[in-house]
Amino acid sequence: MQSRLLIAILLLVAFGIGFGCGGVFGIGKATHTFYHERYQFEKERIEPILQREAFRTVTIWERSSGGVFLGGEVETDEALLELKSKLIKLFGEERANEIAMAVSVDIRVEEKK
Repeated sequence: MQSRLLIAILLLVAFGIGFGCGGVFGIGKATHTFYHERYQFEKERIEPILQREAFRTVTIWERSSGGVFLGGEVETDEALLELKSKLIKLFGEERANEIAMAVSVDIRVEEKK
């Protein structure tokens, strides 16, 4: 009787561990998929904006926490403001500031003017 009880307890523990690990893996996979889908969604909306010559050196990067961020330099303050205003129209001010955080004005170009 005791051996059957011990076997039942061990089976329940094994199933619990198995389901627990599967649940953790499933949640991790779902989170990764969500983050990548957010990246694809934002990237598709930003790519047409970056076709302009003024934004040729701006690159799209995938954030590990989901979505995109932009990096690079533009030649003028006006180009940076234009980029940010277009991003604000698409995503709102808070998200636009996060996306464009690593975009700056190339001071070498500004100094030549």
